[in-house]
Amino acid sequence: DLRKQLETHVLTIETLHSEARAAAAHHET
Repeated sequence: DLRKQLETHVLTIETLHSEARAAAAHHET
C-alpha cells in the first residue's frame, strides 16, 4: 500500500529529525 509506505517513510524522517536534534543539543552542551 502506497499510503502505508509513505506513512512509514514520514515516521522514519521524523525519527531521524528528533535524533539529529537531540545529537545537536548534546553537542552544544
